[in-house]
Amino acid sequence: MFPTTTSLSHSLTLESLVDRLKASTHVAGLALFGSLPADNPASDYDLLVVLANPPVQMFQMTTFINGRGADIAFSESEIVERVLKLDQPVSATSPEGFLMSWLEHAQILLDDGKLALIQTEARSQNWRLPTSDAYSEWFWLNFDLRHIKRLATSNDAVHLMVADMRLMGCISQICRSYCRLRNIPWRGEKSALRHFQAHDPAYFDLLQIFLRESDRAGRIVLCEQLIARTLDGEIWADDSTSVWMKDGQSDGVGEALKFWEALVRAGK
Repeated sequence: MFPTTTSLSHSLTLESLVDRLKASTHVAGLALFGSLPADNPASDYDLLVVLANPPVQMFQMTTFINGRGADIAFSESEIVERVLKLDQPVSATSPEGFLMSWLEHAQILLDDGKLALIQTEARSQNWRLPTSDAYSEWFWLNFDLRHIKRLATSNDAVHLMVADMRLMGCISQICRSYCRLRNIPWRGEKSALRHFQAHDPAYFDLLQIFLRESDRAGRIVLCEQLIARTLDGEIWADDSTSVWMKDGQSDGVGEALKFWEALVRAGK
């Protein structure tokens, strides 16, 4: 369907790969972020490559380094320059926000001094805009929960399979939502779990219980408890009506619900 290539760095050590990348005029900066592999064969490398005048624009690549999985994140020199000129907070999911998040706890391997300046600013914690996704998280987590509960009441085997699939798929989204709502930068599930373990052990314990639970009904109850904790208790009532606005903004929700109720009453 789409092209892939055999990893040229599969047999290279990290040091050898870094030396090769440093030799390119397209590489303006390098940094290791995330947890380092150490002796855990399941751990991977997370390498940031800052490109200068690249012929193509890339965001993320998956490959291998020295036999281990590797995620390569890309940024560009012009984004570095924009970050250095920032005079107000930015979204964590903007190009500038991604760069600052990657550098915050990174080990810088190649730099002309600019990445180190950005890293200092990133560690100040003052650069992130407060989240504006509360409406989105509230609606879609509740939406998924409602459909999981509906599907689980069926006697149809396919419906029950879909309920199980949704239960498996939603748990990572719940963790992401927890972090977004609290303005915690997302650095993957491992980082999130360590944050929960250190700062919200009750949430961490509830996740563990959910993952150990094999009974579908029990998992649904635990899923609802996780969503409730994520949303600080904002779970839809079973007979409620909720609406997602076309522009994704919550400003017109009340008016939209009143309009719908007027439509329903029109024939009375």
